[in-house]
Amino acid sequence: MKKLLVLALIAFFATNSFSQIDVSQFLSLGKEAVDDIETLSEAYLNPLGKGFATTLSSGWYNTAATHRVFGFDVSVGFTLTTVPSADKKFNLNDYKWKRIIYDKNNYPNPISPTVAGQQDILIPIGVKLSETMQLENIINLPQGANLSAVALPIVHFGIGILKGTDLQLRALPPLTISKYGKMNMFGAGIKHDFKQWIPVVNKLPFDAAIAVNYSKVNSIYDKLTYFPTEVLTIDRANIDNNLLPLVDSKSRIEAEYYSKQELQLHMNSFCANLLLSKSFLFLTVYGSIGYSASESNVQLVGPYLIPTIESDAGSVFLALREKDKMETPIDITMKHSSVRTGLGLRFKFTVVTLHGEFTYQDYAMFNFGLGVSIR
Repeated sequence: MKKLLVLALIAFFATNSFSQIDVSQFLSLGKEAVDDIETLSEAYLNPLGKGFATTLSSGWYNTAATHRVFGFDVSVGFTLTTVPSADKKFNLNDYKWKRIIYDKNNYPNPISPTVAGQQDILIPIGVKLSETMQLENIINLPQGANLSAVALPIVHFGIGILKGTDLQLRALPPLTISKYGKMNMFGAGIKHDFKQWIPVVNKLPFDAAIAVNYSKVNSIYDKLTYFPTEVLTIDRANIDNNLLPLVDSKSRIEAEYYSKQELQLHMNSFCANLLLSKSFLFLTVYGSIGYSASESNVQLVGPYLIPTIESDAGSVFLALREKDKMETPIDITMKHSSVRTGLGLRFKFTVVTLHGEFTYQDYAMFNFGLGVSIR
């Protein structure tokens, strides 16, 4: 079990490790572009929020049949969610930028990779404050992780609590891994056999139920070490004197700009499904149709020292001022909702079950699991 939880956290934070580099690049656009930085972050991280939040709605059932009172099932599952090619890139022209600028002559169709994508040519961008005050090519838009899919192991428990009604639970207690960060997960759901209340239909040889569930994940990646001079070249004359020790000192890793920086992700998912299943000896065929809604919040929790754009005697340059420290420069919420459909097979040998399911919900999901079920 411990190894499974470790794998879950590693799979989850594999994407975040790329975000560390990219967040530092986004912040380097400066405090004047903070609104654009959030828009850029949302466009770049979209597959992360959508993919993992979608994955949370998977693996809740492998039959429409419910338990007798105190009957139960325990299963260990694995959901693989594929990332479509459309979500591996985004076009800068699709957004209204307040400050960000790029060369539209050299890049008339400015396609850039999301966190799930990858491409050879990365677009340089800058910031424009006015016709006479702008800096071009401050950073290149970041590379992606070239992810084909995101994965999440799931431990599931269900128990019959009333006639035709199951309580379903999944949980991951607070877990810390030094190389990745912290994560916890909780989910709860109800599955109810509504077919029992419908005359005539309740005699037909199939199972039908309604399932409603909710999942929540909190995670913290606490290995961020962003300081502007590690990413940008800034003249010492344009850095506040009391910040110069941080620029020069090898010990600055101990300063609050490093020790208190975190990337926090909070995701929740709600899902409601109509379930149908039919059993043949040791084989059960099951299907579902339903609706899912999810919300993902990404926060960059500080402090962070953000560069600013200044001018003097017609010269435009980047500067570091202590007053430009920000506690939460990025705080974005991504919401997704869609209809979902699924089809699966379950094999049961005495009390041991083995199941596989395909579900489509914006992203294609494949869920596999092994468990024990006592009706």
